[in-house]
Amino acid sequence: MLPLLILVVPPTVIGGSYGMWYSGQKLVLLSSYQQHSTKKLTTVPPPQSSASYAAGLITLGGTYGLLQSITLGVGDSAVSSFSASSQSTKTKVYIKEGGYQPPQTLAELKSRIGAPLLKRMGIASIAFFVAGSVQTYVALHYDNSKRR
Repeated sequence: MLPLLILVVPPTVIGGSYGMWYSGQKLVLLSSYQQHSTKKLTTVPPPQSSASYAAGLITLGGTYGLLQSITLGVGDSAVSSFSASSQSTKTKVYIKEGGYQPPQTLAELKSRIGAPLLKRMGIASIAFFVAGSVQTYVALHYDNSKRR
């Protein structure tokens, strides 16, 4: 099962991230077209500059960090769910006297890491969407100011 996960998950994450970034880019291009009805509708992004790349990367990191700090509370990560806590009745104990017990089934794995993983995937999707939007907006603004 591990080789299948290694072959499937990375391309899916890369493709999904690019898809969200591309969606953000398309939203800004469509919005720009609607604001300036004299422009021809184009799917080609404007020329990128170092400022637009920097804006995209900073937005990506900032959005991800902000959303992660807002949505993921203390003790809500996949790593902390593995810690042994005998005082909490909500937390399942995964570390027994013999050491760490790996999940035996996919259902058990899903119950351990499902919610934090889905939250991180959602946060990353939003961050890539916003970064694509901001990068394209900066590139459009820079391109328009160069033409004047």
